[in-house]
Amino acid sequence: MELVLGGAAEAAVRADWERLRRAGLPSQGRHTDVANRPHVTLALTESVDDLVHDRLAAIAAGLPLPLTVGAPIVFGHRRFILGRLIVPERGLLGLQQRAWGALDEPVDRHDTFRLGGWTPHVTLGRRFSAEQVGAALTALGPVRPVTGPGARVRLWDIGAHRERWV
Repeated sequence: MELVLGGAAEAAVRADWERLRRAGLPSQGRHTDVANRPHVTLALTESVDDLVHDRLAAIAAGLPLPLTVGAPIVFGHRRFILGRLIVPERGLLGLQQRAWGALDEPVDRHDTFRLGGWTPHVTLGRRFSAEQVGAALTALGPVRPVTGPGARVRLWDIGAHRERWV
């Protein structure tokens, strides 16, 4: 389940993607599929039946949710993921926990979605070398917080490369 960014938050992330792309660095902006959208992953599962979908729809009914896109953040070792932190405010943390709880069979292979263990972020690019992380931070330049909506919820089927709106 993903919270898709809108407004100024989406525009800021897309501008970051473009800065990285122009610098010849890994960037989510290189993915040209129409379904490539700035988003925050709230929870993972293998399947969503109609009952789960209805529970998620009830949770999504409270959107939009104000979000703050914050500082750059780096995950990994050897190869890195560069993102921007989504400031973990009370409304967002509650949304994530409700989404996690709505799933019949949540998937959390790396223990990243549990209460207190989730780091909300939007991915800017993947598979950076250590040297590229430094170059990417230079390419991004000064990063200022941007506020915009968590506008919609979607389910992304990674195997079929298909989105389904909740």
